[in-house]
Amino acid sequence: MEITLAFLGVDLKRMELINVDQVRHLLHLHHICLDPKSIPDEPAHCTYMQVANYPFKEEEVPRDISCATELHNSGIKFRKKEKVSSYLKVSFVEGTLEIPFLRVQDSTSSELRNFIALEHCCPKVGSHFTSFAVLMDIINTDGDVAILRKRGIIESKLGCDDEVAKMFNKLCKGTHLDYKNHYNAGLFKQVKDYSEVPHHKWRASLKATHLTSPWSTLSFVAGILIFGLAITQAYFTISRRRK
Repeated sequence: MEITLAFLGVDLKRMELINVDQVRHLLHLHHICLDPKSIPDEPAHCTYMQVANYPFKEEEVPRDISCATELHNSGIKFRKKEKVSSYLKVSFVEGTLEIPFLRVQDSTSSELRNFIALEHCCPKVGSHFTSFAVLMDIINTDGDVAILRKRGIIESKLGCDDEVAKMFNKLCKGTHLDYKNHYNAGLFKQVKDYSEVPHHKWRASLKATHLTSPWSTLSFVAGILIFGLAITQAYFTISRRRK
């Protein structure tokens, strides 16, 4: 068992979670080792939108979420998640989508497809990889890949960002998923709710337009001060004329 896990690149501490009698195949063993449900969850965080809607509105689970570029423009941040043994353990905390590191190489596509095929043939093993593939559909273009790569989430061995985008775009073809109950269903709702709040978009737009550097920030603040002084001067001028 130790030799097998070492070959698969799995942390040997996860041997405690494996019941050898239930393992059906080497692929199934690898699937068990990467099961995100075996990793403790972070404390639950409810957004104020969820609190405001509870218990008056039962939200429908979205079938997908926007691409990384659109999420970034909506005020959502991306961060590499540290200290996790499975790249499937994605979380959304206070406006930040935390995704573990994933090295994308020639074997990545076939590896993910094999896991997805296992889940379709043996539904009892779960649908974690299918859910992950749908989540990673946030990658549509090379620009989306660049956002994740610059934050250390993705390391590409395929040569260029466009090749990575093409790989993920083909990953979900022919797949089936229970969109109401899959592993990342709750995360999909949280991301959608956050991205639809207007002031998150305004703040992200303001930061991208006027706060990209210290000088632009100073110019923006100076502009606000000048505008405020102009209004104050106009007020006192009008007041004097009335007197």
